[in-house]
Amino acid sequence: AGAVQGIAEGKKLSEIKAESETTAPETTSETPQITPTSSSSGSSSSGSNYNPTSNDSPKEKTLDNMTSSELNAELGNAKSKLSENQNALSQAIDDTSSTLKGLKDNIDTKYEEYQTALKEKDEGLAQQVDTLKTAIDQKQSEIDENDKAIASQESTVSSAENAYNNAVSTRETLEAQKSELQSADTSNMTEDQKASIAEKLTAIEEKITEAKNNEDDAKTKWDEAKEKLQELKDKKDELTNGENGLTKLQDQMTELENQITEKYPEMQEYIKAYNDAKTEYATAQTKEISAAQKSVNESQEYVNKVQTAITNLNNEDLKKEFSAGTYNAQEGDRLVETARAMLAKYGSSTGLCATGVSRTFKMAYGLDLHGNGCDWDSNMDRLVQQGMFTEVTSDYPSAGDLSSLPAGAVVCWEATGGHSGGGAQYGHVTIADGHGGEISDHYRENIYTSVGGRSDQYRIFIPV
Repeated sequence: AGAVQGIAEGKKLSEIKAESETTAPETTSETPQITPTSSSSGSSSSGSNYNPTSNDSPKEKTLDNMTSSELNAELGNAKSKLSENQNALSQAIDDTSSTLKGLKDNIDTKYEEYQTALKEKDEGLAQQVDTLKTAIDQKQSEIDENDKAIASQESTVSSAENAYNNAVSTRETLEAQKSELQSADTSNMTEDQKASIAEKLTAIEEKITEAKNNEDDAKTKWDEAKEKLQELKDKKDELTNGENGLTKLQDQMTELENQITEKYPEMQEYIKAYNDAKTEYATAQTKEISAAQKSVNESQEYVNKVQTAITNLNNEDLKKEFSAGTYNAQEGDRLVETARAMLAKYGSSTGLCATGVSRTFKMAYGLDLHGNGCDWDSNMDRLVQQGMFTEVTSDYPSAGDLSSLPAGAVVCWEATGGHSGGGAQYGHVTIADGHGGEISDHYRENIYTSVGGRSDQYRIFIPV
Protein backbone atom coordinates (compact mmCIF):
# COMPACT_ATOMS: atom_id res chain seq x y z
CA ALA A 1 0.00 0.00 0.00
CA GLY A 2 2.89 2.34 0.78
CA ALA A 3 4.41 1.73 -2.65
CA VAL A 4 1.08 2.36 -4.36
CA GLN A 5 0.57 5.56 -2.40
CA GLY A 6 4.07 6.68 -3.34
CA ILE A 7 3.32 6.16 -7.02
CA ALA A 8 0.08 8.10 -6.64
CA GLU A 9 2.16 10.99 -5.24
CA GLY A 10 4.41 10.91 -8.29
CA LYS A 11 7.50 9.44 -6.66
CA LYS A 12 10.05 7.43 -8.62
CA LEU A 13 10.23 3.73 -7.93
CA SER A 14 13.77 4.10 -6.60
CA GLU A 15 12.48 6.55 -3.99
CA ILE A 16 9.60 4.27 -3.10
CA LYS A 17 11.94 1.36 -2.63
CA ALA A 18 14.17 3.37 -0.31
CA GLU A 19 11.17 4.20 1.86
CA SER A 20 9.53 0.77 1.85
CA GLU A 21 9.97 -1.78 4.59
CA THR A 22 11.36 -5.20 3.76
CA THR A 23 8.69 -7.86 3.83
CA ALA A 24 9.23 -11.59 4.06
CA PRO A 25 8.92 -13.40 0.74
CA GLU A 26 5.75 -15.33 0.27
CA THR A 27 5.38 -18.61 -1.55
CA THR A 28 2.88 -19.33 -4.25
CA SER A 29 1.69 -22.41 -6.04
CA GLU A 30 0.29 -20.48 -8.98
CA THR A 31 2.17 -20.69 -12.25
CA PRO A 32 1.60 -17.76 -14.66
CA GLN A 33 1.18 -18.91 -18.24
CA ILE A 34 3.51 -17.83 -21.01
CA THR A 35 4.47 -19.43 -24.29
CA PRO A 36 8.10 -20.57 -24.10
CA THR A 37 10.31 -19.03 -26.77
CA SER A 38 13.74 -19.84 -28.11
CA SER A 39 16.63 -17.50 -28.57
CA SER A 40 16.85 -15.83 -31.92
CA SER A 41 20.35 -17.23 -32.18
CA GLY A 42 19.13 -20.73 -31.45
CA SER A 43 20.97 -20.99 -28.14
CA SER A 44 19.57 -22.63 -25.03
CA SER A 45 19.12 -21.09 -21.60
CA SER A 46 22.83 -21.42 -21.00
CA GLY A 47 23.40 -17.90 -22.41
CA SER A 48 26.74 -16.32 -21.69
CA ASN A 49 27.47 -13.56 -19.25
CA TYR A 50 29.26 -10.52 -20.64
CA ASN A 51 32.96 -9.77 -20.68
CA PRO A 52 33.62 -6.44 -18.90
CA THR A 53 37.07 -6.19 -20.53
CA SER A 54 35.79 -6.42 -24.12
CA ASN A 55 37.19 -3.79 -26.47
CA ASP A 56 34.50 -4.16 -29.13
CA SER A 57 33.21 -0.80 -30.36
CA PRO A 58 29.55 0.05 -29.62
CA LYS A 59 27.20 -0.18 -32.57
CA GLU A 60 25.84 3.05 -34.01
CA LYS A 61 22.63 4.18 -32.37
CA THR A 62 19.36 3.91 -34.24
CA LEU A 63 16.19 5.94 -33.76
CA ASP A 64 14.66 3.08 -31.80
CA ASN A 65 17.21 3.28 -29.00
CA MET A 66 17.80 7.03 -28.79
CA THR A 67 16.77 9.04 -25.75
CA SER A 68 14.30 11.91 -25.96
CA SER A 69 17.05 14.54 -25.95
CA GLU A 70 18.99 12.64 -28.61
CA LEU A 71 15.91 12.35 -30.81
CA ASN A 72 15.19 16.06 -30.54
CA ALA A 73 18.79 16.85 -31.45
CA GLU A 74 18.50 14.44 -34.38
CA LEU A 75 15.28 16.16 -35.46
CA GLY A 76 17.07 19.51 -35.48
CA ASN A 77 19.84 18.10 -37.66
CA ALA A 78 17.32 16.42 -39.98
CA LYS A 79 15.36 19.65 -40.44
CA SER A 80 18.58 21.53 -41.15
CA LYS A 81 19.46 18.99 -43.86
CA LEU A 82 15.95 19.25 -45.29
CA SER A 83 16.28 23.04 -45.50
CA GLU A 84 19.64 22.66 -47.22
CA ASN A 85 18.17 20.30 -49.82
CA GLN A 86 15.15 22.56 -50.34
CA ASN A 87 17.52 25.44 -51.09
CA ALA A 88 19.34 23.26 -53.63
CA LEU A 89 16.01 22.49 -55.29
CA SER A 90 15.13 26.19 -55.44
CA GLN A 91 18.51 26.89 -57.06
CA ALA A 92 17.84 24.25 -59.68
CA ILE A 93 14.46 25.81 -60.44
CA ASP A 94 15.89 29.36 -60.40
CA ASP A 95 18.83 28.52 -62.72
CA THR A 96 21.27 29.76 -60.05
CA SER A 97 23.46 26.66 -59.90
CA SER A 98 26.82 27.08 -61.68
CA THR A 99 26.10 24.35 -64.23
CA LEU A 100 22.72 25.72 -65.24
CA LYS A 101 23.94 29.31 -65.28
CA GLY A 102 26.56 28.41 -67.88
CA LEU A 103 23.98 26.69 -70.06
CA LYS A 104 21.59 29.61 -69.65
CA ASP A 105 24.35 32.02 -70.75
CA ASN A 106 24.87 29.85 -73.82
CA ILE A 107 21.18 30.25 -74.70
CA ASP A 108 21.54 34.03 -74.48
CA THR A 109 24.63 33.91 -76.71
CA LYS A 110 22.88 31.82 -79.35
CA TYR A 111 19.82 34.07 -79.21
CA GLU A 112 21.93 37.19 -79.75
CA GLU A 113 23.56 35.59 -82.76
CA TYR A 114 20.13 34.62 -84.06
CA GLN A 115 18.71 38.13 -83.54
CA THR A 116 21.72 39.86 -85.08
CA ALA A 117 21.49 37.74 -88.22
CA LEU A 118 17.69 38.16 -88.45
CA LYS A 119 17.77 41.93 -87.99
CA GLU A 120 20.07 42.21 -90.97
CA LYS A 121 17.41 40.54 -93.07
CA ASP A 122 14.07 41.59 -91.49
CA GLU A 123 13.72 44.04 -88.58
CA GLY A 124 9.98 43.35 -88.33
CA LEU A 125 10.38 39.58 -87.89
CA ALA A 126 13.20 40.11 -85.42
CA GLN A 127 10.92 42.36 -83.35
CA GLN A 128 8.13 39.75 -83.42
CA VAL A 129 10.53 37.06 -82.25
CA ASP A 130 11.83 39.27 -79.44
CA THR A 131 8.32 40.23 -78.27
CA LEU A 132 7.19 36.57 -78.26
CA LYS A 133 10.38 35.45 -76.49
CA THR A 134 9.76 38.06 -73.76
CA ALA A 135 6.22 36.68 -73.26
CA ILE A 136 7.55 33.09 -73.13
CA ASP A 137 10.26 34.01 -70.61
CA GLN A 138 7.71 35.78 -68.42
CA LYS A 139 5.36 32.80 -68.51
CA GLN A 140 8.26 30.42 -67.73
CA SER A 141 9.22 32.61 -64.79
CA GLU A 142 5.67 32.36 -63.42
CA ILE A 143 5.78 28.59 -63.82
CA ASP A 144 9.14 28.40 -62.04
CA GLU A 145 7.80 30.38 -59.10
CA ASN A 146 4.78 28.11 -59.00
CA ASP A 147 7.04 25.03 -59.12
CA LYS A 148 8.94 26.30 -56.07
CA ALA A 149 5.65 26.80 -54.25
CA ILE A 150 4.56 23.26 -55.23
CA ALA A 151 7.84 21.77 -53.95
CA SER A 152 7.48 23.59 -50.65
CA GLN A 153 3.82 22.65 -50.32
CA GLU A 154 4.54 18.98 -51.01
CA SER A 155 6.85 18.98 -47.98
CA THR A 156 4.13 20.71 -45.97
CA VAL A 157 1.60 18.04 -47.00
CA SER A 158 3.99 15.22 -46.06
CA SER A 159 4.72 16.80 -42.69
CA ALA A 160 1.00 17.43 -42.03
CA GLU A 161 0.12 13.84 -42.92
CA ASN A 162 2.79 12.55 -40.55
CA ALA A 163 1.58 14.87 -37.79
CA TYR A 164 -1.95 13.53 -38.25
CA ASN A 165 -0.80 9.90 -38.14
CA ASN A 166 1.18 10.63 -34.97
CA ALA A 167 -1.85 12.30 -33.40
CA VAL A 168 -3.94 9.22 -34.22
CA SER A 169 -1.25 7.00 -32.68
CA THR A 170 -1.26 9.02 -29.46
CA ARG A 171 -5.04 8.94 -29.18
CA GLU A 172 -5.12 5.17 -29.80
CA THR A 173 -2.39 4.63 -27.18
CA LEU A 174 -4.37 6.57 -24.58
CA GLU A 175 -7.59 4.71 -25.40
CA ALA A 176 -5.78 1.37 -25.11
CA GLN A 177 -4.44 2.37 -21.69
CA LYS A 178 -7.90 3.50 -20.65
CA SER A 179 -9.26 0.09 -21.64
CA GLU A 180 -6.49 -1.58 -19.62
CA LEU A 181 -7.35 0.49 -16.56
CA GLN A 182 -11.07 -0.22 -16.92
CA SER A 183 -10.47 -3.96 -17.24
CA ALA A 184 -8.02 -4.17 -14.33
CA ASP A 185 -8.98 -6.79 -11.74
CA THR A 186 -9.55 -4.77 -8.55
CA SER A 187 -10.91 -7.66 -6.49
CA ASN A 188 -7.61 -8.15 -4.65
CA MET A 189 -6.49 -4.53 -4.66
CA THR A 190 -6.12 -2.35 -1.60
CA GLU A 191 -8.14 0.83 -1.30
CA ASP A 192 -5.02 2.82 -2.18
CA GLN A 193 -4.60 0.80 -5.36
CA LYS A 194 -8.24 1.27 -6.31
CA ALA A 195 -7.92 5.00 -5.69
CA SER A 196 -4.82 5.12 -7.88
CA ILE A 197 -6.73 3.42 -10.72
CA ALA A 198 -9.61 5.88 -10.35
CA GLU A 199 -7.25 8.86 -10.41
CA LYS A 200 -5.55 7.55 -13.52
CA LEU A 201 -8.89 7.04 -15.28
CA THR A 202 -9.88 10.64 -14.58
CA ALA A 203 -6.53 11.93 -15.82
CA ILE A 204 -6.51 9.78 -18.94
CA GLU A 205 -10.02 10.93 -19.91
CA GLU A 206 -8.72 14.50 -19.97
CA LYS A 207 -5.74 13.48 -22.08
CA ILE A 208 -7.97 11.58 -24.51
CA THR A 209 -10.12 14.68 -24.99
CA GLU A 210 -7.00 16.72 -25.64
CA ALA A 211 -5.65 14.05 -28.01
CA LYS A 212 -8.90 14.00 -29.99
CA ASN A 213 -8.76 17.78 -30.38
CA ASN A 214 -5.15 17.54 -31.54
CA GLU A 215 -6.13 14.82 -34.00
CA ASP A 216 -8.97 16.95 -35.42
CA ASP A 217 -6.66 19.96 -35.74
CA ALA A 218 -4.00 17.84 -37.46
CA LYS A 219 -6.58 16.43 -39.89
CA THR A 220 -7.82 19.94 -40.72
CA LYS A 221 -4.27 21.16 -41.38
CA TRP A 222 -3.55 18.13 -43.55
CA ASP A 223 -6.73 18.67 -45.59
CA GLU A 224 -5.95 22.38 -45.98
CA ALA A 225 -2.39 21.58 -47.07
CA LYS A 226 -3.64 19.09 -49.69
CA GLU A 227 -6.21 21.59 -50.94
CA LYS A 228 -3.56 24.31 -51.35
CA LEU A 229 -1.26 21.87 -53.16
CA GLN A 230 -4.02 21.00 -55.60
CA GLU A 231 -4.65 24.71 -56.20
CA LEU A 232 -0.97 25.19 -57.05
CA LYS A 233 -1.03 22.21 -59.42
CA ASP A 234 -4.18 23.56 -61.09
CA LYS A 235 -2.47 26.93 -61.48
CA LYS A 236 0.54 25.27 -63.11
CA ASP A 237 -1.74 23.49 -65.55
CA GLU A 238 -3.37 26.79 -66.43
CA LEU A 239 0.00 28.51 -66.84
CA THR A 240 1.19 25.69 -69.06
CA ASN A 241 -1.87 24.63 -71.03
CA GLY A 242 -4.34 27.49 -70.60
CA GLU A 243 -5.61 29.89 -73.26
CA ASN A 244 -2.58 32.13 -72.75
CA GLY A 245 -0.32 29.39 -71.44
CA LEU A 246 3.28 28.52 -72.23
CA THR A 247 2.36 25.78 -74.68
CA LYS A 248 0.34 28.19 -76.84
CA LEU A 249 3.15 30.75 -76.80
CA GLN A 250 5.70 28.10 -77.78
CA ASP A 251 3.43 26.95 -80.64
CA GLN A 252 3.28 30.54 -81.84
CA MET A 253 7.08 30.73 -81.74
CA THR A 254 7.35 27.53 -83.77
CA GLU A 255 4.98 28.94 -86.40
CA LEU A 256 6.97 32.16 -86.52
CA GLU A 257 10.25 30.27 -86.91
CA ASN A 258 8.74 28.24 -89.75
CA GLN A 259 7.83 31.48 -91.48
CA ILE A 260 11.36 32.78 -91.03
CA THR A 261 13.06 29.66 -92.41
CA GLU A 262 10.63 29.52 -95.32
CA LYS A 263 11.45 33.12 -96.21
CA TYR A 264 15.13 32.99 -95.20
CA PRO A 265 16.41 29.38 -95.36
CA GLU A 266 19.89 30.47 -94.26
CA MET A 267 18.40 31.39 -90.82
CA GLN A 268 17.71 27.72 -90.09
CA GLU A 269 21.19 27.12 -88.68
CA TYR A 270 20.82 30.02 -86.24
CA ILE A 271 17.39 28.82 -85.11
CA LYS A 272 18.68 25.27 -84.71
CA ALA A 273 21.67 26.40 -82.65
CA TYR A 274 19.36 28.48 -80.44
CA ASN A 275 16.86 25.63 -79.96
CA ASP A 276 19.63 23.09 -79.32
CA ALA A 277 20.98 25.35 -76.58
CA LYS A 278 17.50 25.51 -75.02
CA THR A 279 17.12 21.72 -75.24
CA GLU A 280 20.51 21.14 -73.63
CA TYR A 281 19.60 23.51 -70.82
CA ALA A 282 16.14 21.99 -70.31
CA THR A 283 17.59 18.47 -70.16
CA ALA A 284 20.22 19.48 -67.60
CA GLN A 285 17.70 21.41 -65.52
CA THR A 286 15.25 18.50 -65.47
CA LYS A 287 18.03 16.18 -64.33
CA GLU A 288 19.19 18.59 -61.62
CA ILE A 289 15.67 19.27 -60.39
CA SER A 290 14.92 15.55 -60.30
CA ALA A 291 18.03 14.82 -58.22
CA ALA A 292 17.34 17.75 -55.90
CA GLN A 293 13.69 16.73 -55.50
CA LYS A 294 14.78 13.18 -54.62
CA SER A 295 17.07 14.55 -51.89
CA VAL A 296 14.25 16.72 -50.55
CA ASN A 297 11.87 13.76 -50.47
CA GLU A 298 14.42 11.58 -48.67
CA SER A 299 15.14 14.35 -46.15
CA GLN A 300 11.45 14.92 -45.52
CA GLU A 301 10.91 11.20 -45.07
CA TYR A 302 13.69 11.07 -42.47
CA VAL A 303 12.29 14.11 -40.64
CA ASN A 304 8.96 12.30 -40.50
CA LYS A 305 10.65 9.14 -39.17
CA VAL A 306 12.37 11.07 -36.38
CA GLN A 307 9.13 12.83 -35.46
CA THR A 308 7.36 9.47 -35.39
CA ALA A 309 10.12 8.04 -33.17
CA ILE A 310 9.59 10.95 -30.77
CA THR A 311 5.84 10.27 -30.75
CA ASN A 312 6.43 6.57 -30.13
CA LEU A 313 8.75 7.36 -27.23
CA ASN A 314 6.18 9.74 -25.77
CA ASN A 315 3.52 7.08 -26.20
CA GLU A 316 5.67 4.59 -24.29
CA ASP A 317 5.83 7.12 -21.46
CA LEU A 318 2.03 7.42 -21.59
CA LYS A 319 1.71 3.64 -21.34
CA LYS A 320 3.86 3.64 -18.22
CA GLU A 321 2.10 6.66 -16.73
CA PHE A 322 -1.31 5.06 -17.11
CA SER A 323 -0.38 1.43 -16.56
CA ALA A 324 -2.65 -0.47 -14.19
CA GLY A 325 0.41 -2.21 -12.72
CA THR A 326 2.25 -0.82 -9.69
CA TYR A 327 5.54 -1.99 -8.23
CA ASN A 328 5.05 -5.05 -6.08
CA ALA A 329 7.77 -4.82 -3.42
CA GLN A 330 6.72 -8.12 -1.86
CA GLU A 331 7.02 -9.93 -5.19
CA GLY A 332 10.35 -8.21 -5.87
CA ASP A 333 11.76 -9.48 -2.58
CA ARG A 334 10.42 -12.97 -3.33
CA LEU A 335 12.20 -13.00 -6.69
CA VAL A 336 15.48 -12.00 -5.03
CA GLU A 337 15.12 -14.71 -2.40
CA THR A 338 14.39 -17.22 -5.16
CA ALA A 339 17.56 -16.11 -6.97
CA ARG A 340 19.57 -16.70 -3.80
CA ALA A 341 17.96 -20.11 -3.38
CA MET A 342 18.88 -20.86 -7.01
CA LEU A 343 22.56 -20.09 -6.26
CA ALA A 344 22.44 -22.30 -3.18
CA LYS A 345 21.05 -25.14 -5.27
CA TYR A 346 23.21 -24.88 -8.39
CA GLY A 347 26.26 -23.04 -7.11
CA SER A 348 27.95 -19.96 -8.56
CA SER A 349 29.55 -19.77 -12.00
CA THR A 350 30.60 -17.12 -14.50
CA GLY A 351 29.67 -16.63 -18.12
CA LEU A 352 26.19 -18.15 -17.70
CA CYS A 353 24.08 -15.16 -16.63
CA ALA A 354 21.06 -16.16 -18.73
CA THR A 355 21.20 -19.69 -17.34
CA GLY A 356 21.10 -18.36 -13.79
CA VAL A 357 18.17 -16.03 -14.43
CA SER A 358 16.32 -18.73 -16.39
CA ARG A 359 16.68 -21.10 -13.43
CA THR A 360 15.42 -18.40 -11.08
CA PHE A 361 12.31 -17.77 -13.19
CA LYS A 362 11.72 -21.52 -13.46
CA MET A 363 11.83 -21.83 -9.67
CA ALA A 364 9.76 -18.69 -9.06
CA TYR A 365 7.11 -19.01 -11.76
CA GLY A 366 7.50 -22.41 -13.39
CA LEU A 367 8.42 -20.75 -16.68
CA ASP A 368 10.84 -22.15 -19.26
CA LEU A 369 12.53 -19.08 -20.70
CA HIS A 370 15.49 -19.23 -23.08
CA GLY A 371 18.00 -17.07 -24.89
CA ASN A 372 21.22 -15.20 -24.27
CA GLY A 373 21.39 -12.13 -22.06
CA CYS A 374 20.61 -9.86 -25.01
CA ASP A 375 17.49 -11.91 -25.82
CA TRP A 376 15.92 -11.53 -22.42
CA ASP A 377 14.21 -8.22 -23.13
CA SER A 378 11.95 -10.18 -25.51
CA ASN A 379 11.12 -12.59 -22.68
CA MET A 380 10.34 -9.64 -20.40
CA ASP A 381 8.17 -7.98 -23.06
CA ARG A 382 5.95 -11.08 -23.02
CA LEU A 383 5.81 -11.03 -19.24
CA VAL A 384 4.75 -7.37 -19.47
CA GLN A 385 1.91 -8.46 -21.75
CA GLN A 386 0.99 -11.08 -19.13
CA GLY A 387 0.70 -8.27 -16.56
CA MET A 388 3.53 -9.66 -14.43
CA PHE A 389 6.10 -6.92 -15.06
CA THR A 390 6.27 -3.37 -16.38
CA GLU A 391 9.15 -1.52 -18.05
CA VAL A 392 10.72 1.40 -16.16
CA THR A 393 13.85 2.04 -18.24
CA SER A 394 13.16 5.76 -18.55
CA ASP A 395 13.20 6.10 -14.76
CA TYR A 396 16.88 5.11 -14.78
CA PRO A 397 18.41 6.97 -17.75
CA SER A 398 21.97 6.77 -16.43
CA ALA A 399 23.83 3.55 -15.67
CA GLY A 400 24.84 5.24 -12.43
CA ASP A 401 21.20 5.01 -11.34
CA LEU A 402 21.18 1.21 -11.46
CA SER A 403 22.47 0.86 -7.92
CA SER A 404 19.13 2.27 -6.72
CA LEU A 405 17.00 -0.32 -8.52
CA PRO A 406 14.30 -1.95 -6.38
CA ALA A 407 14.50 -5.63 -5.46
CA GLY A 408 13.45 -7.95 -8.27
CA ALA A 409 14.18 -5.48 -11.08
CA VAL A 410 15.41 -7.34 -14.15
CA VAL A 411 18.09 -5.59 -16.22
CA CYS A 412 18.64 -6.74 -19.82
CA TRP A 413 21.77 -5.47 -21.60
CA GLU A 414 22.17 -5.47 -25.37
CA ALA A 415 25.12 -7.17 -27.02
CA THR A 416 27.83 -4.78 -28.21
CA GLY A 417 28.74 -6.80 -31.28
CA GLY A 418 31.78 -8.81 -32.24
CA HIS A 419 32.70 -12.42 -31.61
CA SER A 420 34.89 -12.20 -28.56
CA GLY A 421 32.32 -13.89 -26.30
CA GLY A 422 30.89 -12.48 -23.10
CA GLY A 423 28.75 -9.37 -23.06
CA ALA A 424 30.17 -8.06 -26.31
CA GLN A 425 28.63 -10.99 -28.14
CA TYR A 426 25.80 -12.09 -25.86
CA GLY A 427 24.75 -9.13 -23.71
CA HIS A 428 23.86 -9.62 -20.05
CA VAL A 429 20.80 -10.21 -17.86
CA THR A 430 20.58 -9.97 -14.09
CA ILE A 431 18.23 -9.43 -11.14
CA ALA A 432 18.79 -6.44 -8.85
CA ASP A 433 18.87 -7.32 -5.15
CA GLY A 434 17.52 -3.94 -4.02
CA HIS A 435 20.76 -3.02 -2.25
CA GLY A 436 22.94 -2.06 -5.21
CA GLY A 437 23.97 -5.62 -6.06
CA GLU A 438 22.87 -8.16 -8.65
CA ILE A 439 22.25 -11.89 -9.00
CA SER A 440 22.54 -13.86 -12.23
CA ASP A 441 24.60 -17.07 -12.18
CA HIS A 442 26.54 -15.54 -9.30
CA TYR A 443 26.14 -12.73 -6.81
CA ARG A 444 27.92 -9.41 -7.37
CA GLU A 445 27.94 -6.73 -4.69
CA ASN A 446 27.92 -3.81 -7.14
CA ILE A 447 25.62 -4.04 -10.13
CA TYR A 448 27.41 -3.70 -13.45
CA THR A 449 27.10 -0.28 -15.11
CA SER A 450 28.60 -1.25 -18.47
CA VAL A 451 28.55 -4.20 -20.82
CA GLY A 452 31.55 -4.49 -23.11
CA GLY A 453 32.13 -0.75 -22.82
CA ARG A 454 28.50 0.18 -23.51
CA SER A 455 26.79 1.90 -20.59
CA ASP A 456 23.45 2.98 -22.04
CA GLN A 457 22.04 -0.04 -23.85
CA TYR A 458 19.81 -1.68 -21.26
CA ARG A 459 16.14 -2.14 -20.45
CA ILE A 460 14.69 -2.49 -16.96
CA PHE A 461 11.56 -4.34 -15.83
CA ILE A 462 9.98 -4.55 -12.35
CA PRO A 463 7.35 -6.94 -10.95
CA VAL A 464 3.87 -5.45 -10.55
